[in-house]
Amino acid sequence: MSFNANRLISVGRILAIANIIGAVLVSMSILWVTNVASHLASLQDRHKIDYALGEQLHQSSDDLTRLARTYAVTGDPQFETQYFQLLAIRNGEAPRPENYGEVYWDFVSAGLIEVATEGPKVSMDELLLAADFTATEYALLTESHAASDSLVSLETQAMNAIKGLYQDSAGEYTVHGAPNLPLARTLLHSPEYHLFKAEIMTPMNTFMRTLDSRFAAEIGAVAKKQSLSLTLLILIAVVTILITIANYLLMQNVVLSPLTAMGKVFGRLDDWDLPRDDIANKRAA
Repeated sequence: MSFNANRLISVGRILAIANIIGAVLVSMSILWVTNVASHLASLQDRHKIDYALGEQLHQSSDDLTRLARTYAVTGDPQFETQYFQLLAIRNGEAPRPENYGEVYWDFVSAGLIEVATEGPKVSMDELLLAADFTATEYALLTESHAASDSLVSLETQAMNAIKGLYQDSAGEYTVHGAPNLPLARTLLHSPEYHLFKAEIMTPMNTFMRTLDSRFAAEIGAVAKKQSLSLTLLILIAVVTILITIANYLLMQNVVLSPLTAMGKVFGRLDDWDLPRDDIANKRAA
């Protein structure tokens, strides 16, 4: 075997090893891309869940306002009942309906659905504590929740005025008098009431911005990793394909071409078409 042939075979071995390494690197890159994509999807899902929980607290405050004001305008006791049912659910004293984060009390008020009587009793405080919030985000939500609970006292005063119940010296609604719907409406639309609502929404608004900012940074960092992993995968795949082509050309030069030439030689021998007996006689002579 010539020096060139030995050299080509050595190069072929190197290329074969490189091809195997390339295949391994491609597999590892695919795994990396998959893991990064999974992490990105997980972050996006967590953002939706955390945002929805904050929005649920926001919506519960607005639903309480709507129910109290509707009761003050109509005097219909069903809205007072719904008001305290909502509070009971939020405080973990009543079953939490399935898919409670979706539109709910608008449908109840319209008579389209009944308030659920089955389900886990989980308070809003427990949900906030179990969620994946930072200390700052959790503090903002609990501040908003506390402000919403404080507003309940004013709404309770308004709803009792509708029934002619007023506070005694101990703050209990034991004093009976004439129903006062104008007072109830005034309390629920007073500057003090709007200030309470602003105190609820200020930390809520800050929470939404803080949450969005945090997840935007985290998702952006993972998105950069995803872009890098895809670029690396494409690069390794291209190099592996080039090595495979080089291996094919080398095999063509070292193995296939000589075999083809040898086949042509044997073909020429067949073309002589000498009878076997003549060849045997010539060998005997």
